[in-house]
Order: sequence, then structure tokens, then C-alpha cells
Amino acid sequence: MPINKNKIKYLIVDGKNAKLDHYYLRKFIGKFKKVTASRFSNIISYKLNCPYTSEFKSWLEIVGIWSEPPAPVFNNVGNYIEPIVRESACKHFNINWQAWNNKDIRWDAFKDNKIFGGIPDGEPVDEKGVIDYSTNLPILEIKTMSVDTLAYEDDGNSLTMKLDEMGFPQILEREAKYKSLIVNNTINIPLAYKLQLGLYMYLRNTDNGIFAITLLEVEDYKHPEYYSTDERKIYYVWQFIDRKYFKTLIEYVEDWYMKYVKNGIAPPLTDDDLKWLDRETKKTMWNIEDDQ
Repeated sequence: MPINKNKIKYLIVDGKNAKLDHYYLRKFIGKFKKVTASRFSNIISYKLNCPYTSEFKSWLEIVGIWSEPPAPVFNNVGNYIEPIVRESACKHFNINWQAWNNKDIRWDAFKDNKIFGGIPDGEPVDEKGVIDYSTNLPILEIKTMSVDTLAYEDDGNSLTMKLDEMGFPQILEREAKYKSLIVNNTINIPLAYKLQLGLYMYLRNTDNGIFAITLLEVEDYKHPEYYSTDERKIYYVWQFIDRKYFKTLIEYVEDWYMKYVKNGIAPPLTDDDLKWLDRETKKTMWNIEDDQ
């Protein structure tokens, strides 16, 4: 999605430094977004020098100048398949995991936290429907992943999935993702996913987390309403975190948020950030001209 054409004018760029206009900062600071699991993993992954990460883009998203909503095909997959996976996980572990109604909680299950937010895929509840971690039950994270390696467009600091004319993912190599993910019938969890679940585990003060991962075929993207656990296997992978170490990651992001978000000053831009910003800004200008 292009940069917000009504807000880009409030971004002041000077070389590899950028900041928000004082007017924009004063007016919108109360509406800046929180650090969700995906933003948390991106910021930490950048700190760990992982490829295709950009803390600048996370900052732009938090301050409301840029956003990248998922393609409709992935929304459909989530709406149809995730409830089925959750129900299957509940039966498998005999745990009642609750899914939040996003609108009811206004897309944030951590209202009391001023910096971190988001919505876990499943939280254990008691017989009254109240969240209950008293017995250290695990928090649930659902992941739908393709068995195939999908085609992406490389813009330097991120990858954008290529979609065909019908809006479905383009396949680069059949079953290649499955072969790289599965070792001895166990899935190798990507670091980004571990960080995402780890954040929710830390915020809920629970030592246990479970991934429920299902690998999808092409037809699942085209017709997610036909997805069945009789035909698709669900892999369950436990996760445990070192809370002492994870606290250092939390504190790093807290400091990052106060330094960059609250002050309206962007983290230093990389060369790839500058190239991406120039390209996205041009797209925005073209859209403005089209509207006139």
C-alpha cells in the first residue's frame, strides 16, 4: 500500500535522518500505534542483522504514515482456516483456547500496556470464559504456511509476495518450503515467529506457548472454505522462553519506542530505506495526480 498521501508532507528527510513535523507530532502523538508482535519481531530482527527487515518502516507504520495490510487472499485464509485449526488444537490438548473478537476489544488485548499490544490467536479460559493462566497453560499461536516456495519481489529491505491476476500467490517452486521446514517430522520455526509468540508469552507472564502450524496447498488459498484437517496435517511445536533474556529484548524495544516514536524522530535510514522511500513517495505523487 502506498504511503499516506495526506501525511507524507509531514515527514522531513535530511540525508539518512528523518523526523516528523512538530504540528503532526503534537496533533497525532496520542493516536500513534503500539508495538504489536509483528512489529516487535521486525525491530528485534533488524537489531540482530536479519535480512529483509527495516526498523524505519516499522516506525513509519507506528506513526501512521505508512501501512501494509495483508492481501485479501490471506484475510480469507485466516477467517476460514484459523478457527478450524484452533478448534482442532483445543481437542488435541483438551484446552479451551479463546479467540478474541477484534472489534469488541478494538484490536488490542493488552489495553493496560502503553507500548505493546496485539491479539493472540488463542488464550486459555476457564469454565466462565475468563482468561486463566493460573496453571501455566500455554498461549496459542496459529500459523498457516505454504508447502511451496512462493514468489516474492525484492525491494532491498523487504519482500513483497507476488500475486497472480486472480489475487492468489504465485508459486516459485513446488513443495520446496515443506522440504526446508520439515526436519525429522518437526517444523523449524522461523525466528520472526518465535519472537512474535515470545512477546505474548512475556506479556501474559506464562512460560508456555504452542505453535499450531498447518501447511497449505494452492487450492487452500483459492478455496479456504474447503480446508479440512482430514487432508492437512497440523504440526504442534512447544515454545519456552528465557524470561531474563527476553526482558532485555522488551527493554530494548521500550527504549526504542521512547526514543524514536515519542520524540517523532526516525531511526537512521539505510540505503535500502532511502531507495524504498523514494519509490513509494513517487507512487504516492502519481496517485495524487490521478485524483486531480
